[in-house]
Amino acid sequence: MKVDRSQQQNKLLKCKRIEDFKLNENAIRKGKLNVLRDPTRDDWVNRWFVLKRPYLYIYEKNDEIEELGVINLLNVHIDSNPEMELMLNSV
Repeated sequence: MKVDRSQQQNKLLKCKRIEDFKLNENAIRKGKLNVLRDPTRDDWVNRWFVLKRPYLYIYEKNDEIEELGVINLLNVHIDSNPEMELMLNSV
């Protein structure tokens, strides 16, 4: 069975609606980020992200009401790797 790439992406971005959310209500940070849509074609797309703890909401544009996805950051842990940072900055 062949699965189309857009179906795969939709599965990754779909999530259960946690709560209703107004874009400017209690947002800690918001802004555009480039997201890699198709790594085989180096295909990047701009998305609008809004951080409202503990969730990171993903929108197509900054004036959208319905999110493309939500990432729960409650148990996220970020480690620093200076060697990796140097390698990425040298590219």
